[in-house]
Amino acid sequence: MPPEYYLLFLAAIHTGLRSGELAALQWGDIDFNGGFAMVRRNYVEGEIVPFTKTRKPRRVDLSDVLLKA
Repeated sequence: MPPEYYLLFLAAIHTGLRSGELAALQWGDIDFNGGFAMVRRNYVEGEIVPFTKTRKPRRVDLSDVLLKA
């Protein structure tokens, strides 16, 4: 696996986010002090849309392993 994809795969495994949600995450969505990410957007058909599949933003806890990486 190319090293530039390591964090993406680690985040996918540790969070259970959908691929479109992972692709739409931005650094501002991550609270390193609180240890969570806010999922607000989705990547659909080549563009980022301002809502998730369920149309509800949600908080996803981040594991210590993921936060350390």
